[in-house]
Amino acid sequence: ISSTTDAETLREAIDPSIHHSCSHASLRTMIDIAVKCLSKEMSERPSVEDVIWHLQYSAQVQDGLTTNSNVEDYLDLHI
Repeated sequence: ISSTTDAETLREAIDPSIHHSCSHASLRTMIDIAVKCLSKEMSERPSVEDVIWHLQYSAQVQDGLTTNSNVEDYLDLHI
């Protein structure tokens, strides 16, 4: 998996239990940081702070999409 991996390949690489509940943007962020963590060159690996920041960002992206989806679903049902 690399930064150029397509969305379908990314979805095949994750746990099926979260397969459909994870947005592409959130998944891409998590995969990118994981790949960087596995770099053979220590200098290319992110710091713990960078990992935490990126994972928090990924969670915020996911939460934002989930919230927007819930609002849209609510509006569809009540309008």
